[in-house]
Amino acid sequence: MNDPPAAPANRAVLVMLLGVLLLTIMDALAKRLLEGDVSLAQIMFLRSVLICASLQLLLRARGDIARLRIVDRRGQLVRGLFGAAAPLLFFSALTRLPLTAATVVGYAATFTTVLLSVWWLGERVGRWRWIGIGAGYVGVLVAVLPGAFGSGDAGSATGYLLAGLASIAISGYFVAGKRLSATESPLSLVNTYNAMLGLICLVALPFVWQVPDTTTLALIGAFALLAVAGQWLLTYAYSIGDASLVAPLEYTSLLWVILLDVIVWHAPPAGNTLAGAGIIVASSLFVMYREHRAARR
Repeated sequence: MNDPPAAPANRAVLVMLLGVLLLTIMDALAKRLLEGDVSLAQIMFLRSVLICASLQLLLRARGDIARLRIVDRRGQLVRGLFGAAAPLLFFSALTRLPLTAATVVGYAATFTTVLLSVWWLGERVGRWRWIGIGAGYVGVLVAVLPGAFGSGDAGSATGYLLAGLASIAISGYFVAGKRLSATESPLSLVNTYNAMLGLICLVALPFVWQVPDTTTLALIGAFALLAVAGQWLLTYAYSIGDASLVAPLEYTSLLWVILLDVIVWHAPPAGNTLAGAGIIVASSLFVMYREHRAARR
């Protein structure tokens, strides 16, 4: 018996919502680990080792190790560097910012991705999308400027800068992945990115390594599991649902980060952060709508 027409769409929505929730919990867990004086390099190194080792064992057991083959070495290197920079910058920002503020600035990746696609992939962007992108960056400024320079907290400006750089790195990672999708398998992209991240963190490891206790090791394992599960769920949601349906659901992370900031850190978001988030989300949805219309044409 076939699924009714609405079933794949409903499943895509549920899968996307769950994936976004898991990745948001992953960010919160990273913030908690960093507050416990576990170094970022150690966390990311152990996560990369767990993910790469799991992929190797799983695919070797299935006799499918060829799926990790690299075709475009230079392209994988560029994507891996962007991909390694993104979490290192974003999680560094989390040590200086509330979860909500860092997440809102990270939303700027939507607009930067369009800009990089124009420059790197030669994609065309119409007038209305340029207007949406401009409005989105206004939202970023609304969210950032009062917090960075109005509170007198020198660390905040650094945190906002790191979050902004992270959003650029995320965009580069997405655009490079889009360019590589014709030659590389998704598992090859995941494995290479994590291997490069692990190697970069390995350089710093002798200076920051601490023997983790059982609790810390379990939390890092949970962090890695959430990363894999969340990314897989997002990928699956896009594979069974329309991008125009599932992409806007990424902004449900705003609800979760606000709840986590209030419940765990007792830090309700500032008014300018929420106002900037509203402008960014509205502008992003408008850009997505215009991209969807352009794709249909």
